[in-house]
Amino acid sequence: MNKKYILLIEDNESIRKSLVWALEEEGYPIITASNGKHALNSLEKEPLPSLIILDLMMPEMDGWTFREQQKKNPQTREIPTIITSARNRLDEILHPFPNELLFPKPFDINNLLEVIEQKISF
Repeated sequence: MNKKYILLIEDNESIRKSLVWALEEEGYPIITASNGKHALNSLEKEPLPSLIILDLMMPEMDGWTFREQQKKNPQTREIPTIITSARNRLDEILHPFPNELLFPKPFDINNLLEVIEQKISF
């Protein structure tokens, strides 16, 4: 695999498949995880992703817990992360991480692609 890739953490299979399709169409290599626990296992392997797209509400390990663990690790804390969530209360979503980039669901894929392009270049 190319060393540069996006780690997509999303439990909803239809959303995950749609995002993979859209991102691969733009030329971004993708690795997926269906929850935070699987994503943390992915981060233990080299190379690390260039960007993480993180859903918050997931089973087994939610996005908040994943992000806390990611930020504790010096090797992964600086990986740019885009948070997605279907929750309506932005203050509740961002309270633990006030400086995060958030895309409330449903979001415009073109807006997401623009932000990804700004955050990373392949």
